[in-house]
Amino acid sequence: MLAMADATRRAKLANIKKRSAKPSRRQLQRQTRQAAVSGDICTVGAAARRLELHPKTVLRFIREGRLNATRMGKSYRILSADVDALAGVPARTVSIVDSARVTCIIDMPGVGPALARKWATTVLASLNTRDQETSGELRADVVYEPDRSHLKVVVVGSPNDAIPLIRMMKVWMEQLTDR
Repeated sequence: MLAMADATRRAKLANIKKRSAKPSRRQLQRQTRQAAVSGDICTVGAAARRLELHPKTVLRFIREGRLNATRMGKSYRILSADVDALAGVPARTVSIVDSARVTCIIDMPGVGPALARKWATTVLASLNTRDQETSGELRADVVYEPDRSHLKVVVVGSPNDAIPLIRMMKVWMEQLTDR
């Protein structure tokens, strides 16, 4: 009889959890860990200052479910996006320009092994020595096919990062043809 009551209670709780729009505790903890890495997390005190409320009011909002938070030990951690949503601040949007990616393949026939090694080291060195002001997600792969004497450089990244590297590679190719 007791086991049946437990099973019924568990089934009711499962239905309540399915119907609720709130994320699960595990999802909240995962979001909180990800936000902590990016710096988009705040304490109850910081949220109260941003909302210009008393910290006890913020705690009440958390208990009532009006503000999502994750309990860490004896305190709560709140995502900045949740604080902004409660305050009515519009969500930050990522523009298409910021998220656009380009892939460029530079195909060079008739390249010998020595020149291919030189290109590989030069391209990779230029990636390591570029300005820190760029977004940082620029990648270049150098592929050499010795049986065809063919060199390919694949550049992947944002347009603002890829264009200077491609221009520099154009200058290098012009210097090769001048010789």
